[in-house]
Amino acid sequence: MSSGEHAPVTRGVPAADAEHLRYALRHVLAGLALPAQRWQILTHAADWGAPASLRARLAALPEGTYRTHEAILTMLTGRTRPPA
Repeated sequence: MSSGEHAPVTRGVPAADAEHLRYALRHVLAGLALPAQRWQILTHAADWGAPASLRARLAALPEGTYRTHEAILTMLTGRTRPPA
């Protein structure tokens, strides 16, 4: 991995866990205006009252602007590189 790349937050997340995470994100981030920067995602989740476990996962997101909820999910499940 070059110095300009980030490793995915987690690797090998089972499909069932990814679906549970997708469900949780859909509810927690429902009112979030996208695209959103990392800090906006974290603030929105905290304001919504997201569980500490979900906030910890979101805190591990690399800095960047996330254009869709799916982009956030794919980063959390280790399936792609961070956004620009």
